[in-house]
Amino acid sequence: MKMALIALFVFAILFFAFRDNSIVGKVIDSSSPIPSGICKDCNVVLISIDTLRADHLPCYGYEKNTAPNICALAKDSVFFKEPYSVSAWTYPSHYSMLTGLYPRSHGILYQSQTQPFDPETNTIQKILNANSYESAAFTNGGWVNRASGFGSNFDMFVQSLGIHDKFETNQDRISRWFDGYTQEENFFLFLHGYDAHVPYDKVSPDLRFKFYANGSVSDKCYAELEKPDENVSLCMTDVTLDEKKAYTNSQYDAAIYGADEYVGQLISELKVRGLYDNTIIIITSDHGERFGERGKWDHVDTLYQELIDVPLIIRIPGVEGKEVDTPVSNLDIAPTILELLGVENNYNMDGKSLLPIINGGEGRPVYAITEGKVWETNNPEKNTGIWFAMINNSLKIIVSEDKGIVTKELYNLNYDPREQKNIVGDSRYTVKFGEMDSQILDWINGLGLESNRNIQSTSNLDPRLTEQLKSLGYLN
Repeated sequence: MKMALIALFVFAILFFAFRDNSIVGKVIDSSSPIPSGICKDCNVVLISIDTLRADHLPCYGYEKNTAPNICALAKDSVFFKEPYSVSAWTYPSHYSMLTGLYPRSHGILYQSQTQPFDPETNTIQKILNANSYESAAFTNGGWVNRASGFGSNFDMFVQSLGIHDKFETNQDRISRWFDGYTQEENFFLFLHGYDAHVPYDKVSPDLRFKFYANGSVSDKCYAELEKPDENVSLCMTDVTLDEKKAYTNSQYDAAIYGADEYVGQLISELKVRGLYDNTIIIITSDHGERFGERGKWDHVDTLYQELIDVPLIIRIPGVEGKEVDTPVSNLDIAPTILELLGVENNYNMDGKSLLPIINGGEGRPVYAITEGKVWETNNPEKNTGIWFAMINNSLKIIVSEDKGIVTKELYNLNYDPREQKNIVGDSRYTVKFGEMDSQILDWINGLGLESNRNIQSTSNLDPRLTEQLKSLGYLN
């Protein structure tokens, strides 16, 4: 009788464990489909490492070990091999990331506008708040600030505005937030850091030469490297252009390594607090960076691969790691979160859940849009131009307009990943170019972009924010 009771007790424990998935987790292998609502009771951590190029991570083929923690996580995650950003600068890309919407109005697309986006917009945090989620955001400011509208509908929104701020700046604040988290509700946590964004003098001293051995190039030279027409000999002597590029890349790689260290610390904290096994973790970026490609530095004003080819890694509890080859967009992050959590999505998002693609379904064209010029506060007439791009499988079309002149480019990324040969005039692609040209023009016309851009003064901005945006290269 005693043994029978013991057996019944053990059976009851196992029954409820399997039923609630609280003690024994069911693991979905990489070849099995992931069901909608697989993580109904999961927390979500969305990490945006600003200005992070995918091709500077070892899991995306980079020869330097810049991100051991991120790439270790990638092995246990859905790893997207061809993810793209919806824009080439911070504001519109993060707007799309948190809303699943394309940046339509000039208030979001152009740097010459400073008004925040509509607070009634259905952001992912607003939707999750309505579904009993606690939400918090810790950002490094810049364009991801309260004045731009990003603070809307977060239960807690913390932004730092220091010129040299990075993830580490908010680390203690995030730990204190975890200390006060009661676990009565699930949480959505959005983290954003400028670790990999210029200026690189915020790189920790112990990392300055981790990826660079030649000390002949001065730290102050990056400001000159951003302006190729300037006389860089003022801070460099007897070094080649390749050496200058090597130095700049080394500081960028060191900055990535610093951000990766923080990701490792955060993962450890989630594990120590018993939250890791019940938390979806998403790592991505808003755009990339140029290091002399086409004779340019920084970002914003084109849509070539170096500016929109970003990482996307989604770790889902209970799901084995798998790779996805299909091109995808960070526009799809918000709807994917909703489907994984089993939250009904009736919000008319432009983005779509990535679950069908993860499960082997067909992809769809990926679109991107960006302003053509950096904001010139003293020369508003220079604020012209706009770029559009569409990636469909291995082909990429770019349509740009500047002062009424339209330029079209076509590239086969399989054979020309660095976009060196425009094949618009190649007869082998005539039919495909015509189809893609018609498709992207239909998409452009459907955006409903406003043509008038009224230049606003930076006097509307908080002085600290203005100074920070200058340091990040957005204001001249």
